[in-house]
Amino acid sequence: MREIIESEYEQKKKFRKIATYGAFGLVIYSICFISFVFWYLIVKKDYTPSASVLIGLSVSFVANIIGLATVVFKYVFSSTKETTDYISNMGSKK
Repeated sequence: MREIIESEYEQKKKFRKIATYGAFGLVIYSICFISFVFWYLIVKKDYTPSASVLIGLSVSFVANIIGLATVVFKYVFSSTKETTDYISNMGSKK
């Protein structure tokens, strides 16, 4: 049983690192992409977005980042209590 818990811990440790770097990279990529789009529209096309467009983009960007963090980190940063409870229930049924 201890080997199962240790293997899950090691697996989560690896996923934590991958998820953290992946989420950080995705946030940086999103910021760069939105900055490039605004630069292109404002400088090249001489377009000035209205306040409602800026508010909509800002709110949707923040909501997407929060949603990404919630979904990705829910499993990655969960405890191993579920596994230990499952193993203890298996042992008691025998």
